Amino acid sequence: MIIPIGDDNPVERFPFANIALIAVNVLLFFGWAFRDNYPEYVHMYGLIPELLRPYSFVTHMFFHGSLAHLFGNMLFLAIVGKNVEDRVGHVSYLVLFLLAGLVASMLHIVIASRTGGGDIPIIGASGAVAGIMAAYAAFFPRNQIRFFYWIWLFWHGTFLVASAWAIGFWFVVQLLLSLLSFHSGVITGVAYWAHVGGFGAGLLVALVFNQVVPRDELERSIALFLAQEKLDRAIYRYERFRKRFPWRRLSPILQHAIAEAYEQRAEGPHAIEAYELFLKAYPDNAQASETRAKLDSLRGIAPAPMPPHGIEETAARFPANIPHEETVAIEIEAIDPAEHALSLGRQCFREKSWDRAIEEFGKVVEEEPRSIEGHAYLGVACYQKGLFAEAIQETRQAIELGGKTPVAYNNLALAYLANGQREEAADAWRHVLSLDPRNRIARDGLKQLRA
Repeated sequence: MIIPIGDDNPVERFPFANIALIAVNVLLFFGWAFRDNYPEYVHMYGLIPELLRPYSFVTHMFFHGSLAHLFGNMLFLAIVGKNVEDRVGHVSYLVLFLLAGLVASMLHIVIASRTGGGDIPIIGASGAVAGIMAAYAAFFPRNQIRFFYWIWLFWHGTFLVASAWAIGFWFVVQLLLSLLSFHSGVITGVAYWAHVGGFGAGLLVALVFNQVVPRDELERSIALFLAQEKLDRAIYRYERFRKRFPWRRLSPILQHAIAEAYEQRAEGPHAIEAYELFLKAYPDNAQASETRAKLDSLRGIAPAPMPPHGIEETAARFPANIPHEETVAIEIEAIDPAEHALSLGRQCFREKSWDRAIEEFGKVVEEEPRSIEGHAYLGVACYQKGLFAEAIQETRQAIELGGKTPVAYNNLALAYLANGQREEAADAWRHVLSLDPRNRIARDGLKQLRA
């Protein structure tokens, strides 16, 4: 058994319309399906090709033939519908649902007129749901859909598949079954051509929508969320912009502000990428020299993006991400030993002199055992030298002293991973997501651990 159970695609807007559609379908089924005269309702409100009634083009979508029929449709709708609604808006989502169902019905009527079965009523939201699935695949082709599998009694688990592949495979199966039933002349209990028609309608609408909706809408929403200091939403919109318009660029003000938003959220790799895009697009901008200085600083301490080839190889060369202040020259006599060692340690850290950094940060924690920064830096330096057990110990100490930040838990996860402790690494990344649900490093790490 294999069934979809969710996806990794968060939404900004509450899916009122999707929940309403699911609720209506469920309430109608449990309100009427167990009555003795339910077949009469099916003939009254179902779509019968040889007895067309205008209202049945809509009403047939809200009746289902069995609990399994209802469950399958509503499960898919719950997983993909919320994101499509978030993308197009509440009213447009309802229109898309009904339009896909209408096109599905019309194609079924055409096919039934040739193959027979025109006197059999069809019911169910399958055609409309197929349209929503197609729109999801068009809007979010790279998003992962999670599936649960259960083989016999002992083998079970979950796996992820990109939506374009999962939904595309489903459509190919429906198309092959449609062609098979058409050429064999066998009347089946499933309106496969309705699935094909609904899918085609949803795909066409989604592709047109992607072209018609201007990019200015996304730019305005990015600027609005940045002005409101809603960094999560601004970054979410920015990533949508990059997916939909990879060949276009934001204004210099917005591009630089997005890079700073990533930096504030301690997402070093994405900050670097955003700053690099800024410099590539606007090399002569007044902020270019300042941006180059920031890049030099970030590249010395920020983690590289998670490579696709394997998470074990990642840990061996995944630098830690700890924000720091610029080291300033000061009189040694004016500071205490711990502060002096911290200053020297930072300098060694920037120069990647890991042995000397370990020595200096060791002095810091010896002088100030409760120094969060000292333990955090020492953990990273130990990690870089391959002292993974020591890295875990120091990073955990920094967290226990109060440094419970996404950066700290990310570094702890990487140290665990490099030390072969995959379960502990997963727990640390879950802590990251509890603090920052959109943290890409943690999400990518957990995905690869599950793979």
